[in-house]
Amino acid sequence: MTMRRIAFDTVYGGYSHFRLCDPASTDRFAPFADLSEPDWLVVYDEPSAGLATTLPRSRRILVTTEPPGVKVYRPEFLAQFGTVVGPVTPQGFDGTVIRSHPGIPWFYGVTPEGGIDGRPLDLADMLAMPAPDKPFELSCVVSRKRTTEEHRMRLRLVDELVRRLGPRLHLFGRGIKEITDKRSAIDPYRMHLVMENNRLPHFWTEKVADAWLGRALPLYCGAPDLDRYFPADSFIRVPFEDVGKAADVVEKAVLEEAWRTRADAVERARRILLERQTVFDVISRAVDLVAPAALDAGREATAIRSNGDFAGLLVRLRRMTRPLRRRLLSKTS
Repeated sequence: MTMRRIAFDTVYGGYSHFRLCDPASTDRFAPFADLSEPDWLVVYDEPSAGLATTLPRSRRILVTTEPPGVKVYRPEFLAQFGTVVGPVTPQGFDGTVIRSHPGIPWFYGVTPEGGIDGRPLDLADMLAMPAPDKPFELSCVVSRKRTTEEHRMRLRLVDELVRRLGPRLHLFGRGIKEITDKRSAIDPYRMHLVMENNRLPHFWTEKVADAWLGRALPLYCGAPDLDRYFPADSFIRVPFEDVGKAADVVEKAVLEEAWRTRADAVERARRILLERQTVFDVISRAVDLVAPAALDAGREATAIRSNGDFAGLLVRLRRMTRPLRRRLLSKTS
């Protein structure tokens, strides 16, 4: 099989992605700046400044990472790509759409403090890690933000669980107990309460991935089709719409020590995650499905513009003046 040279670009820099790249992959992935004459260009959410490519549209792939309630990917931005990969079918796009989780990079072991010998964990490290000691029952990472009803519902559930479980539940997060790496909030725990930001199909994220990586049984509020990707017994679904029922499920899992009968399933989910569900696995599968145009010599470079470049004038002005408005607010607060 001919190795495909795939340039990966994102406004976020990409380091947390590339630590998950498998060096034994039949595809070669590299940052766009480091790969001359790539066969494919993949942009993750937004391009870096100044990105330009000679590749035809059919060889450009966009991975969308935000739900519609958070971000709207404009048709003009999407039109720069032949294929869009993501949980939601975007409006106004006439190319190929591949429904998939977005491969959001994991927070587990992403900092030197959570890594080995002062460096973050990479894919090989996580594959080789032995199971950690687990002296505690249940943890949850949550913030005290109350901006949306979603935030407030989470906090009501957490408060109810604190009332029922007391010291058996350990809470972490901004405004509660700060942590330098997600690993420290998962490794010592047998179970981990996971509350996604939405409950859309295919939209599972690092929140549940981190739990499996630390071999904790996820008590899960989120994507309704998670069992499409992972064994159904590798997590326990928690109904988010009713705080009382959600608390009942979590309390029962703790009292019955549900982790004891599901440890093997958690281990299977962990292997699937590491071996088949990184962002680079998602991209390789997408490339398999696309019929690209031929590579033409001498093609002129095309600039890849950001989603924000296609916003209306008022939106662009707001974005440009945001730093000034923040400074003014900080002076008056």
